[in-house]
Parts: sequence; C-alpha cells; structure tokens
Amino acid sequence: VLPIILTVWLMSWVERFAEKVSPSIIKFFVKPMLILLITAPLALVVVGPAGILLNDLVAAGAGAIDRHASWLIPMLMGTLQPFLIITGTAWAMTPIATGQLSKSGYEMINGPGMLASNVAMGAATLCVALKTKNSNLRQLASSSGFTALLGITEPALYGVLLKFRRVLIAAMIGGGCAGVYAGVSGLVRYAFVSPGLAALPAFIGENPMNIVHALVTCAISIVVTFTLTWFIAFKDVPEEQDAVSETPQPAVSPTSEGETEVFSPLRGQVVALSDVNDDVFSGGLLGEGLAIRPEEGVLRAPFSGTVMMFLPSCHAVGLQSDSGLELLIHIGIDTVNLNGQHFSSTLKVGDKVEAGQALIRFDIPAIEQAGYDLITPVIVVNGDAQRALRLTAAAQVDYGEPLMVQSAKEAQV
Repeated sequence: VLPIILTVWLMSWVERFAEKVSPSIIKFFVKPMLILLITAPLALVVVGPAGILLNDLVAAGAGAIDRHASWLIPMLMGTLQPFLIITGTAWAMTPIATGQLSKSGYEMINGPGMLASNVAMGAATLCVALKTKNSNLRQLASSSGFTALLGITEPALYGVLLKFRRVLIAAMIGGGCAGVYAGVSGLVRYAFVSPGLAALPAFIGENPMNIVHALVTCAISIVVTFTLTWFIAFKDVPEEQDAVSETPQPAVSPTSEGETEVFSPLRGQVVALSDVNDDVFSGGLLGEGLAIRPEEGVLRAPFSGTVMMFLPSCHAVGLQSDSGLELLIHIGIDTVNLNGQHFSSTLKVGDKVEAGQALIRFDIPAIEQAGYDLITPVIVVNGDAQRALRLTAAAQVDYGEPLMVQSAKEAQV
C-alpha cells in the first residue's frame, strides 16, 4: 500500500511540472504522456522498492512493540479513536495493517483497538438515550448509538458525544480498558472491515479463542463505558431546553410561531445533499439539509446563536439558535486533511455570533488546487419526527437569503 501512496504523491509533483512545460495547444495529449513517462520508471525503480522497505520497517517496528507491549497499540487506538476520526486520521495506520494482513493473514494494529472504541462510543450514546428524559435527545442518541455499535460512529460522535464531553471521556476510558484486554489477550482481525458488532465474524480464524477474546473486549467496553456514563458522566438536558448541548445557548427570532429560518451562510450554487460525494452526508446519517458550492471564500453566520463545536482545522463549525435548531456546516470534503491550511478564523466554542457575521475565511483557489472538493454541506443535526425541515433555497443563493425552515410537523419534508 505504501508504494502506491508514495507513487501518487510523486505523480502530484510530476503533474505540476507537466502542467508548466506542456504547450497549451497540445496539453491534453502531452501532459498525461509526460506524467506517465516520468512517473512509471521512477515508481518501478525508486519509489516502489523504497515504499516496500519503508512498509516492512514500520511493520517490523509495530511487531516489536506488539511483542514487548502487546497492550499499547490497542489501548491507544481504543482511547484516541474519537480524536482520530475528528482529525481525519482514523485510517492512518491502514497501510501497516494491510501489510500485516497480507503477510500474516491477520492484523492487530487497527482492528482490536477500533473494535473497543466503536463499541464504547455506541454504548455511551445508547446510555444517554436510556437515561435522558428529553425526547429529542433520546431519538437522536438511540439511532446513532445503534449504528455506532455496528461500526459507523460519526453520527454518534458528532451528534451526541462532542456535545457531552464527559460522556466522550467515559467512552474513551471504556475503549482504552477494552483495548488493554484486546492487546494482552492477543486479539487479531482476519479480514479488513469496519470493526463493530456486525463485523465480529472478521475475528473468527485459526485461533478458536480469538472470537471469544473479541466478545470479551466488547463486553468490557460496554460495561465500563455504560457504568461511567450512567453514574458519573451524563447530566440530562431539560425537555424545555430542546437541545443536545450542555452549554446554554442563545436565540434567534423565528419566522413565525414554531418556525426557525436558516439563512444562507455562503454565496454559491445550491446542490442536493444526495449529490455530495461523501456517504456520511449524502446518506443523511448526520441529518437533513442541503449543500452549497461556494463562490466566495467567506462563511457567515446563518442566524444569531452560539458556537457549539469548532475544530482546530477551521473547516467545520456547529451552531445552535435559541429555538434549539442545531446546524453543522462542513466546508469541503476531506478538507480536514489540510490541517487548517488555507483556512482562518478566530472562533472558539461558546462564542456568541450574530446573523451575517463572518465566521471563517478560506482560500478557494488554493484549496481546489490542492485537489479538494469545496462543496459545503449545511445540515440540521437535531431534526426529529415532531419537526419538519422545509428547504426554501433557490438554485443560486447569496449571503442572507432564505435557505431552509424548521417547523412543527405540519409541513412536508
């Protein structure tokens, strides 16, 4: 896997060189030919062997760690997986894991720790669903908690855990404890799937006790996380607050009784959420909404409210209005990998913002030149069966123009 990654990285530099030297009149023919003629020999003679050597060295290092401290890697993965997901580095160890899998028929780098963490996040979220008296929170937590147990953790992480930080810490502790057991017991994964209860067959292999260790890992993760969340971590949100956040949030004036309007935070072309090239957004896992392809590099507040969530990479922000509407705005697809490059903002969690206020500035040409799609999902993350979301945007929107309205369940979604 590493040789492929290194070859693609090399090709990105060759492509820039070919772009500069290719005559414009025949660029469509000369440019790809140059890329192929330069990259192919270098990949076969230099990059390929170097990548294989690097892959073997890293795999050997991971194997040495596993022999002398078998609990360390699963414990770290079980504890830190939520932060790896947030920063887009959850699969950073995949090349090593796939190398192990191809050589030994199993891997212990990703699978055991991710199993512990995913189940812990699901258990924490379901515990919130069982304990809360807030019907909106219960509905969100029950559905996202179930999917987290099966291995899809983004709805639970972004929808619940990031808003209840003590619950997130409980999930990290539970995942870490289960990861220690997974490492000490020698748990391995025999197939490359997203770890969760639905993927337990991937832990069935030559060692008949391996699946037993996987089940015990899940049990430890659930029991520790559920106990910490139930008795220590979770403080309920009153029904009348109609929110999923522990922080009191300010208000925005509704358009009429029972309705809250969201105005466009960007200038650009409106795109259906189903057309976004990311299954988490297009599949509606985080909620309903739409997407905008921005034409100006400034994100403005779509209503007056409070910053609920803001990542250091400045590519995404979560806002809440005083009427309880919670909005996630995610600038671009996979732009977390830029680590804040080409983005700038002074926002921090808890800041109060006014409608139309500039929140984030970003360099559209630089981001697109880096190969990222800037389509920006705008999603209501706390929708429920009692409230309908009505999209009101035109095909082209400007700052402050109507985007969507959340109202009582009289409107059709």
